[in-house]
Amino acid sequence: MDARQRLFDETWSHAQLCRRDGKFGQAYAYFLLLLKLKPEMKNTLEDDFCDIWNAWGGELVQLNMSSKMMELYHTGCEYFPECERFHLITGNWFYQLHNKLRAHSVYQSVLEMNPDNMDARESSDNLCRSIIDNWHYEMLNDKNRNQCFYNAIKDCVTESSRYNSFRSINIIDIGAGTGLLGMFSSIGGNTNAVACECDPVMSKLGEDIVAANGFKENIKFYNCVSTELCVEYGQYKLPFKKRADIVICELLDAGVFGEGIIPAIDHAWRELLVPHDDGGRIIPSKAMLYVTCIESEKIHKKHCGKMPSATGAVLTLSNIGIKVDSGEMKGRWCPLSSTHEPYTCERIAKVPHKTITDCKPFMDINFNNAHEISRLAKSRGEPYIFELLCVCEGYLDAVVMSFDLLVSDIGQVQLLKTHIGSELCWEQCVYPIRRIVHSENGFDYARIFVKQNSKIILNFLQYSDKLVLESCVIIDGRESKIFPQANPLKSIPITDNVAIVYMQDDDVYRMNNDCFTGFYDCLLSSSEILQNTTSHQTILDLTQTSPLLSLHTASKYPHFSISKLSDNSTHSLQFQDCADKLSLLNMRCGKLVSGSRYNAAIIDVVESSGLLNESIFTNVIENRRFIQPEGAIFPSKFRIMAQIIESEQLIRRCTIPDMAATMGLNIGVHLVPFQPTTLSHLNMQNINHKVLSAPFLCEEVDFKHDSAKDLMDKKMNISVDANAGFVHGILYWYILMSDGDDAFDTSDPKNSWQQCVIMHKGNLLTVENQSISVVYQRRSSYISFDIE
Repeated sequence: MDARQRLFDETWSHAQLCRRDGKFGQAYAYFLLLLKLKPEMKNTLEDDFCDIWNAWGGELVQLNMSSKMMELYHTGCEYFPECERFHLITGNWFYQLHNKLRAHSVYQSVLEMNPDNMDARESSDNLCRSIIDNWHYEMLNDKNRNQCFYNAIKDCVTESSRYNSFRSINIIDIGAGTGLLGMFSSIGGNTNAVACECDPVMSKLGEDIVAANGFKENIKFYNCVSTELCVEYGQYKLPFKKRADIVICELLDAGVFGEGIIPAIDHAWRELLVPHDDGGRIIPSKAMLYVTCIESEKIHKKHCGKMPSATGAVLTLSNIGIKVDSGEMKGRWCPLSSTHEPYTCERIAKVPHKTITDCKPFMDINFNNAHEISRLAKSRGEPYIFELLCVCEGYLDAVVMSFDLLVSDIGQVQLLKTHIGSELCWEQCVYPIRRIVHSENGFDYARIFVKQNSKIILNFLQYSDKLVLESCVIIDGRESKIFPQANPLKSIPITDNVAIVYMQDDDVYRMNNDCFTGFYDCLLSSSEILQNTTSHQTILDLTQTSPLLSLHTASKYPHFSISKLSDNSTHSLQFQDCADKLSLLNMRCGKLVSGSRYNAAIIDVVESSGLLNESIFTNVIENRRFIQPEGAIFPSKFRIMAQIIESEQLIRRCTIPDMAATMGLNIGVHLVPFQPTTLSHLNMQNINHKVLSAPFLCEEVDFKHDSAKDLMDKKMNISVDANAGFVHGILYWYILMSDGDDAFDTSDPKNSWQQCVIMHKGNLLTVENQSISVVYQRRSSYISFDIE
């Protein structure tokens, strides 16, 4: 044996010992030495090398060693430049280190090697959705909004030039994003600008976009929050070394306060901007807030609900507006913090509703009044009381707030209105109204009925970063009733037979969906396997999301013994606490005991977003061995259906199709690499689209009989006849089925489910009856379509 072989064998032995002992950094170094000694062995060593890299990378992530990760990645690339798994592992670790641009680059390198790598497709798609939100595209495509800001900025620059005719105008753009508003200030004007963006990815993108549009010399990007900017000292000092003449600060969410516009502008007046008397200006100039009250059963069901049980009640409610006092909560499922926003956002015109009061002016905020902004910035819960008169009878389900935005009052007035029915990018701010009724059977959420000419008194608390609806008072003649809102559970004694369960609003709405829960009731009640009352029936609960479906089954079928699978000890304790407080003695939560066999299992296939449950297939594969051979899975099957569509509205949710909306500035081309493929949470009833094909079947999944391979991977070539139009995407949905006639179609409007669309990255124009070849692929829960 030559010396080289002996050294190789010794190094291999050391590498395996380090691997066994969890010393993955040393093991990685030994593997690099092995590859250097015998590069011809790289194919043999590839899998082990990737395993070591996966383990060592996890430790680097925990240590937040991004630069070390980069160094070791480049070293590994010398030996495995075409190893898809090596690159994919690295991309995932960069993603966890929040180095999203580097992760995106790595995922794209995998897809260049193999466009059909479904793991890379899924990772890249998820990453792109996190880099640029849908609302950002909608804002950039909002021509009316952009035109108003363009005009306002040009007018303010012109006005400032009158104060400073012998020098350039200094501008700060706070929350710059892609740099659009900062570039507006540089078009045709003698200006210098600082663009401040706290998100590192958007800051880098904005810097590149500004340079590509020819404004690199005029606009300097800083990746920081605006309160870190200073005139003369510090890391983020202004390049013009004096206070700015104009500050652009469009940190506006639907509730005005939520993105921190008040603290940002307060700091600007104190530290960054010349006084107003000397020509200092804030853009936008003023916000005028309006409120109205509406009746909407859909909003009520999205945030409030009750599920009856034999001995108590389970309340389901969203976390909107709830400040949790953990010392008073019992049976809490999801821990929440007081940082949750006190409102949600909806495009009210798309939600079934009835207005029960007029829309009235509520509050004015003058951003160009430094004293007023300073007062608001110091607010720590200042009371703000407002009265509305009911113009008709109905249920008080929500308070809706909108605003008029006076972008500028210099030159031609530039005004944007976000009222109900507005087509601007902003939605409306919604405060769901909750009325908790306490009876001997537990709690219930009841809707508040108000009569015509009744008065509604809204008690708000104003903070620097939010408006909180603390309570509402209904006055009908001489009778008045108060309904606490901001923390409705704090003042109510919670009895031992009641469990409080917190969930996201989409899940609340799903559990209040009678069609959905009714479908599961039909599956269980009609099952021949569970009809045998002479023997003890056992059900394995494999649902992985909220506990409500499990508790619903346990309370409705007390003669069944239900075991909920949970590997998370915290969730197990919380869930068991809920079951115990409800005296659901037929329910237990925890890990499965080897040798257990169940009559049936219930699974949760589809998320309310329209996506497949992330772990559904692995969960079924790992645990269906615990079901008796003649046992059942509910639902036993489901179909994935699809349809080709054209939709300009969806295009504008993920791209910027033309430069007219951005006043001729080229932004869209720089965002194309980050265009998401999958759009979820879509209510297609509210989206303008044209159907280009009949529905077609992608696959039918049989949880009981399909092999593990078929459950995890599927690829189909489907020929589809299309109508004339532009192919913008493929809409897909599901039909959950039983062994009998029961079915739940997520595309049926009465089932109130959301759908997904896979967007087509191309410009395919079809003619009438054109045959299109669609390649359908599914890797576990991730779905993709390609058009050939």
